[in-house]
Amino acid sequence: MSGGKFLYANLGYDSQKDYVIAAPLLDVAFTLAVGANSPAKSIADLTALLKSKPNARYGTSNSTGLAATQVYKTIAGFEAQQVAYKTTADAIPDLADGTLDFMFIDGTFGVGQHKAGKIRLLATTSSRIDSVPEVPTMREAGVGNYSFTVWFMIMVPAETPPEVVAKLNEGFTKINQTEETRKFLSVSASVPLTGTPAEMVKKLDD
Repeated sequence: MSGGKFLYANLGYDSQKDYVIAAPLLDVAFTLAVGANSPAKSIADLTALLKSKPNARYGTSNSTGLAATQVYKTIAGFEAQQVAYKTTADAIPDLADGTLDFMFIDGTFGVGQHKAGKIRLLATTSSRIDSVPEVPTMREAGVGNYSFTVWFMIMVPAETPPEVVAKLNEGFTKINQTEETRKFLSVSASVPLTGTPAEMVKKLDD
């Protein structure tokens, strides 16, 4: 909700004035994927390929993947044609057969497709994913100071009593500190987050 103002012209609400953060939930990694038979075996390979290919194409199925792509294009310095899909699943056949040169996919979906042998994950956009620890981050792969992540948080109306906000934060913090939660979220390429409302506001502002 907080990032929506950067993606949409008129949201109909102000996330910083109309709502307050009660508790952080999780961090979902996005992944940069190519087809399983792509000649690109690394980010360096892919970047070189894209710079040499005048008709390079990438897929998108949501605003997050598009934003992640734009950051990569800007840092790496190449141009490519966007091909939009209704869902990520719709794009997988085109990614697998080479119609698309690459696509940023949320880790929850991407890891499964990678393990099924349909695509190859070259990098993650933030931290490494426990279920595919061999896949480096974009920074580790040499893409400048690339950093892109998706946070999910619990937000409540601004007029919510402070004591209710504090109780919600305490409850979600306890849940996210358990090993059971960490293991459950790791399956979907996610990491539990904890922190006070004030700490999360500062994190967003930074």
